[in-house]
Amino acid sequence: MYTRLRQFFSTIYSRMQVRAPSQLVVVSIPILHYDDTESAKASRRQLKEAIYTTLFNMNVPAVCAINQATLALYAARRTSGIVVNIGFQVTSVVPILHGKVMRKVGVEVVGLGALKLTGFLKELMQQNNISFESLYTIRTLKENLCYVAYDYEAELLKDT
Repeated sequence: MYTRLRQFFSTIYSRMQVRAPSQLVVVSIPILHYDDTESAKASRRQLKEAIYTTLFNMNVPAVCAINQATLALYAARRTSGIVVNIGFQVTSVVPILHGKVMRKVGVEVVGLGALKLTGFLKELMQQNNISFESLYTIRTLKENLCYVAYDYEAELLKDT
């Protein structure tokens, strides 16, 4: 694992044309791997240690590992909130209070992501006799034309 990580980080530094000793690193950890089983904790710990070892051996001055949901809140200049992350294959809902994931309140990870949504959109379009050769075209349409309505009732009244 160490060799792969070193090669991975070396490639990143090379492509970005930066020196490792001059860059602090923030590593984001997906919430999907944030369950409380002992094997999951051990696996996370082992991965973090391997990343830390690799980066420190490359002379990186500092490394911080943080889960993606908390990082998203920090990016919005918040420390508390509910983060909904719709990924490629899963959607997660993560409550966070003062920078801490509230596991006891309930972190939800649902096996429904952007890929299934694209497939569902394809089915809806086929029911209306609209078909495309590739999922790429449907994905592009979804990304450019679909949205979540702020006021659902008002949205239904629109003639679109």
